[in-house]
Amino acid sequence: LRRPAALPILMEPVPDIVDRLNDLPLAEAAAALAALPQPHAVEVLDQAALERGPDILVALDRTLAATLLAGMSADRAADLLGAVGPAD
Repeated sequence: LRRPAALPILMEPVPDIVDRLNDLPLAEAAAALAALPQPHAVEVLDQAALERGPDILVALDRTLAATLLAGMSADRAADLLGAVGPAD
């Protein structure tokens, strides 16, 4: 599986990754986040500057999304989940 957006950002600092994810189409942003090591992905999702955090979260595999949410700060996880709304 080719994830062109994911590989170049693996070594970038978190603020730079957030900027890149904000500029990518949603599917590519989700794939790039999913390709990061989980602790790094948690750091990225924890950033308020991540503009589409709720949308990216929904685009992820549910198991991965739950794992990342569990590692996040409680306040930021609550903010993301509140923005997602109820499941269909």
